[in-house]
Amino acid sequence: MKSQDSIDQYQRFENTIAEFRRQPTEYPRRVHNRLTRQMHNALPAFLFWLATALLLNLLAGTWFTEREDKADAAAVLALCALALTIAARSYTVNHLLYHSLGRLGRLHGVHYVSERIGFLHRFMALSTLLWLGVHAAERHYAPPYGDEALLLGLLLALVVIIASASTPFRRRHHNHFENIHRYVGYLAVILLIAYLLVDSTQSAGSPAALIDRPQPYLVAAIVMMLIAPWIGVREAHPALVHVGPHVIGMRLPGAPSFGTYTRCTLANRHFHPFGDSMIDFDDTANRVLYITPAGDRTTEVVNAARAGDFMLAECTTRADRFKGFMYHLGVYDDVLIVVTGGGIAPVIPCLVLNTDKRINVLWLGRNQAEEFTEELLGKLLDKIAGRDINIHMLNTNDPDLRAIGDRHYTALILQACAHYRPQAVFVMSNQKFTIDVMHALRENGIKAYGATFDS
Repeated sequence: MKSQDSIDQYQRFENTIAEFRRQPTEYPRRVHNRLTRQMHNALPAFLFWLATALLLNLLAGTWFTEREDKADAAAVLALCALALTIAARSYTVNHLLYHSLGRLGRLHGVHYVSERIGFLHRFMALSTLLWLGVHAAERHYAPPYGDEALLLGLLLALVVIIASASTPFRRRHHNHFENIHRYVGYLAVILLIAYLLVDSTQSAGSPAALIDRPQPYLVAAIVMMLIAPWIGVREAHPALVHVGPHVIGMRLPGAPSFGTYTRCTLANRHFHPFGDSMIDFDDTANRVLYITPAGDRTTEVVNAARAGDFMLAECTTRADRFKGFMYHLGVYDDVLIVVTGGGIAPVIPCLVLNTDKRINVLWLGRNQAEEFTEELLGKLLDKIAGRDINIHMLNTNDPDLRAIGDRHYTALILQACAHYRPQAVFVMSNQKFTIDVMHALRENGIKAYGATFDS
């Protein structure tokens, strides 16, 4: 049963919104450059993972200085660094950080750092290149230089992968970034295996002697981590169940859950993550993935569906569902969720499946009813009618809101925080707005969660 306090709070904030429409105020930013705001948002996690990587490399360097065969030791350390690079993005580590550690309590600092483990992924990739370079400098060269050619190819492949993962390239050429990470990554693994087999065999004297060396086992671990995501990949035949002006929805087998996302293939067999959502709020056997045009292959899929061609009628999905920042909502009792546009999709399970939390939603978007249909929104509101859940919707296409900018909406969000006093705020939006809102919330000492956009 919805409490009277929740009903009163809703009405009072609707009055605040009405006043905002008449006389909007701007948030006075203290940092005017968005890149600087983004760096401020990530700085503590950046420093934590940098310190972790430096400590690991310091320990590695200490061990390295004690070895007689420097080239062999550097090769082992390069493999260890590569293994950590891959592990940082593995499902097992994701599950550990989000489910095991994340559910210990309202550990916002732990959550904040764990969500940005991508920094460790990058630092260990650089460490791999560093130790491989040390190995190249320490090893002995002799004709016919076959293994040296493999080593040079491996070094070049790693340089290309790391360079393509830089933020400017990844943001401007995301499809190329994915292709390079996949195909050049596969090439690098093949070169690595070939090189280590040749080099280690030459050093050990015979293939049988490799059993006593760590390199084969490290290579096997790396290969297993690369293969693991493909175990359980299954064919799927999703049904197109929703087509809006900028949003489409497809239904897949599997119980809906909140804070998780499913990876499915788009064009060119690339896996893309989509937040798990719902369309039939009483259906516990199927989930729905909503897709919005995000500038990569999703744009092609959405445009084709709107033209009558559903490109994903046959695709594949991965069995493991990774957890995202919305998963941390489970440890809080009173939250504010800020949503823009199609970002409401992964929020829907949070509203429908959580029956004992107080949730307030501020949904900013263009023509929400047109994107998700009056019928769907009506069913959602009916489903949550008896719970302590309030949804405030602002149609940014309304005449009195068309001239409103991000700084005005940021000020309104801070008013919502002052009004509802949530334990934490969750921001589900595009990159620019997420950066701006997260920075404003942190400036005001409010616990905030949002996407890191480091894929």
